[in-house]
Formats: sequence, C-alpha cells, structure tokens
Amino acid sequence: MVEKSRTESQGYKPDGETEVADENRNKVPSNMSRTAFAAKNSLFGLLGKIMSLIANFASRTVFIYVLGQYYLGINGLYTDVLSILSFAELGFGSAMVFSLYGPVACDDSEKIRQLMGFYKVVYRIVALVVFMAGLVMLPFLQYVVTGADSLSLYELSDYCGPIATAFHA
Repeated sequence: MVEKSRTESQGYKPDGETEVADENRNKVPSNMSRTAFAAKNSLFGLLGKIMSLIANFASRTVFIYVLGQYYLGINGLYTDVLSILSFAELGFGSAMVFSLYGPVACDDSEKIRQLMGFYKVVYRIVALVVFMAGLVMLPFLQYVVTGADSLSLYELSDYCGPIATAFHA
C-alpha cells in the first residue's frame, strides 16, 4: 500500500498521475539538515536586503547630485503613492504561493502552467487598476505638494517612462 504524500493529505492530488517516488521528489543533498538550509536561506535573505539598502542609498545619492532635492522629493512622493496603491494586490501573492505548493511538490507542470496563466491575468488587471488610480490622483498632486505646479508635463513623462516599462515586462 502506497502511503499518501503530504500534499495529497492536504487535499491536492494531480489529475491522472501516479505517485512519484520519494527519491525523485526531493533531490536534496543529504549532508545538509533542514536547520542548515534554513540558516543558509536566512543568510542569503539578509545579504539580499543589505545589497538592496546599499543600492537604494547609492541611487538616492546619485539622484540628489544629478537632479537635485526637489526631484528626489517628487520621486519619493510617487514612490509612496505607488506603494499605497500596490495594496491593491490584495494578497494575491500569498494566494499564489499557497495554491502553487501542491502542484510544485507533485511536479504537476500542467497545473502550474494553468495557475501561472491565471495569475498573469490577475496581476495585469491589478497593474492596470493601480496605473489608472495613479492617473486619477495626478490632478490632485498640486494640493499635496507645494511647488508641484512648477512640474511640467514633460518632466512628469520622464517619471512615467520607467513605470510604463515595468508594465510591459
């Protein structure tokens, strides 16, 4: 009798597939324990965060020297507005990770492909909603920031270029 896998006991069973042998399921070097993997993962997460902070500091410094404090403030404002609007994600990232756990564990590539296609559509809709909300908020910028009326449409388009590029990716 074949014992149910952990993912099957949690409610996921791939359609039409037989049980995958345990030795093929987790190809993990036997010389590392789960604690060692967790420590390694934490170390790389910490290094990634430190590199991100250094890159952020360096880019802000260059931004100040090249464009000045005023444009750094405008950039910060747009970054904060987009951060607030990104709450429109509504937990789809967590739902995606949860729903992909079973198919990835059972190597169900068709189910993974279907879920990724669905989340691609969801995230494009979320991106469109965030972009449109940002455009709706744009006329009210002059009431939020003093001196924002001196920001020309041409200068504003320079800020929207990278955002538009991100939506095409």
